[in-house]
Amino acid sequence: MPLSPFPSRDMIREAFHNAMLAAGVPEPFATILPDVGSGIASASLFDDGGSLSELLGRATTPFERTIGDFLSSSGPAVVQG
Repeated sequence: MPLSPFPSRDMIREAFHNAMLAAGVPEPFATILPDVGSGIASASLFDDGGSLSELLGRATTPFERTIGDFLSSSGPAVVQG
């Protein structure tokens, strides 16, 4: 079973970069997005050691809660400190 109901395909870096530019993504972001995608795909961006909480100085909000709060509100989710 796929993780996402949305179709996806791997793209070479240059093709992804060009697709982002064609979609109107600013050049600096279009340049880093292929690396972000690769990092996500390889799980190299995963960290469950609490680094983000330490950096923020507070507990992080679980992704599911953030999305749920956003979807149930009329505006963006409010982060509780």
